[in-house]
Amino acid sequence: MALKVLFCDNSLRELLNFRGDVIRHFVQQGYEVVLVAPQTVDDFALELWQVRYIPIELNRSGMNPLQDWKYWRRLCRVYREEKPDYVFHYTIKPNIYGTLAARWCGVRSSAMVAGLGYVFYKKGIRCWIARKLYQFALRYAEHVLVLNASNKDMLLSRHIVSINKIIHLKGGEGVNLQQFAIREKGETTEKVVFLMIARLLYDKGYDEYVHAAEEVRKRFPNAEFQLLGGLDVSYPNHVTEERLRRDVDRGNVRYLGYCSDVTSKIQASDCVVLPSYNEGLSRVLMEAIAMGKVVVTTDIPGCRETVDESENGFLIPVRDFKALAAACTKVIELGSEERAKMGVYSRRKAEAVFDIQDVICVYDDMLLKGI
Repeated sequence: MALKVLFCDNSLRELLNFRGDVIRHFVQQGYEVVLVAPQTVDDFALELWQVRYIPIELNRSGMNPLQDWKYWRRLCRVYREEKPDYVFHYTIKPNIYGTLAARWCGVRSSAMVAGLGYVFYKKGIRCWIARKLYQFALRYAEHVLVLNASNKDMLLSRHIVSINKIIHLKGGEGVNLQQFAIREKGETTEKVVFLMIARLLYDKGYDEYVHAAEEVRKRFPNAEFQLLGGLDVSYPNHVTEERLRRDVDRGNVRYLGYCSDVTSKIQASDCVVLPSYNEGLSRVLMEAIAMGKVVVTTDIPGCRETVDESENGFLIPVRDFKALAAACTKVIELGSEERAKMGVYSRRKAEAVFDIQDVICVYDDMLLKGI
């Protein structure tokens, strides 16, 4: 009988975007794959993915105990009915309530802490409760996956996870090196294109990117600062539509909206920028260096792993738009030939560190252990 593997996340779109290669691998192995997440993709083609999908309601950022209890009950019902051999959980609420539901139903499971986020860095009773719930729930996970050493150390120092459970994915969640490969940029112009790909959150460095764009364009008016990503009003520190419209109207940033296939946008850029405050290990930056791009990002865990200073990009302090503007100015002044050399370095780094096949091997080991 084929194994049944269940993936539980807080967004179907993010589940497919970030774990699509792992899902396809399990399908190719002949396993039955079931996805459990809120419906966030309108044109999800079940027949192409060859999976079953179970939509589930979830208030991603709310702290209503009754709603969370109902979510846990729905997961318990799904796990009892499906009887999966293994469940992989992602993001805060699936990690907490999914792990507890799996334990209640006697199902093996793991949790991925992709990034610790505001829950671990901000004060207040709500974040304290969330941390305590994490500490209680993760004791029942068979494995806890983390994407950078800093997150691993914090989980251990706060006694949230025991060391024997932690799996550190040193290359993050990896990137498909065939899908994200170096391609010709296309039309050659003197205009240098910067691209930021992120949910529109202040924690991603939205303010810094906008202010840096304004600063750089005073000297280089032909420089273009593009912004790709969706509004996320469910997140506590989101950028409002009014703020975005005001910044676009001023002419310093060009908003591209949301796009699930980012390869063409990365291909058309010269430099990918992510001035984030906190990351697990940025998928966007891994994709960018795999496609041979120069990267400018913050010197924090989850971002710095993708950059060797001055070899394939530049690292800047967090919340420092002037440093970001200076780094972007460096990228412009390099010239196209030097940027191309740095892009080759980026690709080699991606091949050495961030291959998705290494991550798939870890998933296979977790699933098949004890079966």
